[in-house]
Amino acid sequence: ELLVQARERRIEHWSKLSIDEKYNRAKKCVYGEISCGQWSVIQSNAKLRKIQFDLLPKEAWDVWTRQDGKCALSGVVLNLKTIFEITASLDRIDSKLPYTKDNIQWVHKYLNIMKNQFSQNDFIDMCILVAAKNLYNN
Repeated sequence: ELLVQARERRIEHWSKLSIDEKYNRAKKCVYGEISCGQWSVIQSNAKLRKIQFDLLPKEAWDVWTRQDGKCALSGVVLNLKTIFEITASLDRIDSKLPYTKDNIQWVHKYLNIMKNQFSQNDFIDMCILVAAKNLYNN
């Protein structure tokens, strides 16, 4: 019951904030350029899908900086800053394993949607087949 009451108080408090206040709070960085709002969404999505989440914002940011802000699969520059144009998506390298510092990479959100439950190798193999068919068999 205490948890329900606390949640209701947070919801009531949040509902009283202006749109600008909500935006500014969501935009605050939890680590590097990862905002509190983005981190909250990443964690919530993992929880909804019942995926173990053993990751700190600093660990995710360290991977971002190692990748130089580029997609691990395509090399495309990712956007993490502009709230309505975010292209970065935190991906589990092995989709059968939890979110851990050794099992994550930043990828373009469209590639992450396409990869879904495929293993990384299977996904790359399929991409090669699609590219080959469309490059050489037109």
